[in-house]
Amino acid sequence: MKESTKKYLEEIVKNSYQETAFEFNLTRQKVIWPQLQKKADAVPENSKILDLGCGNARLLKAFNNRKIDYLGCDQEKQLIEIARKNWPSHKFELCNFDEMPEEKFDYIFAIAVIHHIPSKEKRLEVLKKIKSRLNTNGKIIISVWNLRKSKTLLVFKTYFKKLFKKPVEFGDVLFPWKKDQGKNLVTRYYHAFSKKSLKNLAKSAGFKIKSLEEDKYNLWIELKKD
Repeated sequence: MKESTKKYLEEIVKNSYQETAFEFNLTRQKVIWPQLQKKADAVPENSKILDLGCGNARLLKAFNNRKIDYLGCDQEKQLIEIARKNWPSHKFELCNFDEMPEEKFDYIFAIAVIHHIPSKEKRLEVLKKIKSRLNTNGKIIISVWNLRKSKTLLVFKTYFKKLFKKPVEFGDVLFPWKKDQGKNLVTRYYHAFSKKSLKNLAKSAGFKIKSLEEDKYNLWIELKKD
């Protein structure tokens, strides 16, 4: 992918969350996804956790006040401010994929994050960086939208009709996100992973795959150092 295209897509992601931070927070007040709750339940108490792309820190609901050493990290200032207000006893930092905390963690959660990263090269770079932030027996839990299942036509339509008017990878889509009770739309960028492409990315980054699962809307992969 050309550098100009990558920058273009990164700006779409950044701007979309800036414009919808308030509405995004409201949509993330619902019950925790069963699969996410299952992953959180498996984390031992006192584990050191990085919530990468934490948003409003909804992940903390899944831990239900269990004792953990938590750090939430997101590039959107408004969401970090909301997270700090919601969870004043936990730590939060502004950061992006190029500015991850230097410390080591037992678990890194990247929930609905990796699919916003444009280009295979950048996704691989990010996963390698995440790997470098894991303790020896550390694990990473990743979820991505299962768009190839839920939005199959959109994935093919985007690619073959060249809706971006730019050279993109197969699976790249621009997706409308409703705000203001559906009165306005904000465009978001996603990469639609298949199980195979997600698995290949993990292996290329040097991870061992502990599990790869699918639910109605998401793909879930749990990784550890090889």
